[in-house]
Amino acid sequence: MDKVQVLVDKLEQGVLAVYSGDKWREVLEVQSRFHNYSFSNVMLILMQCPHASHVAGFNTWKQLGRHVVRGEKAIQILAPMICKKVEINEDGAEVEKSSLYGFRVVNVFDVSQTAGKELPRLTTELDGNSTMATRID
Repeated sequence: MDKVQVLVDKLEQGVLAVYSGDKWREVLEVQSRFHNYSFSNVMLILMQCPHASHVAGFNTWKQLGRHVVRGEKAIQILAPMICKKVEINEDGAEVEKSSLYGFRVVNVFDVSQTAGKELPRLTTELDGNSTMATRID
């Protein structure tokens, strides 16, 4: 059985567990942390690393000045494989078309599985005084 099919089978089992149990709230909470990921990949992340908060691939962590801690197990998700081809439209112009032709297994790691440079954070509180006063009438 290939890697993609193994992951799809795990995903099916995870979805069944959510619908038959009281995990729906947990799934929604994880989905809110990974809003750019598909429902399927959120489920795969939840099943493999429930506490995950920020995932990225090995090389992305390196670019961010962090490294994956030795011995950490990757979280496997599905990445789409896109095929681009040039077609001629009815006007005779070339148009580039993209189409999905499958999925592949990709390894990602949660920030808790990495060490190194501190990640930038959004400021949640402003300190100090402004020299500009704004009046709202």
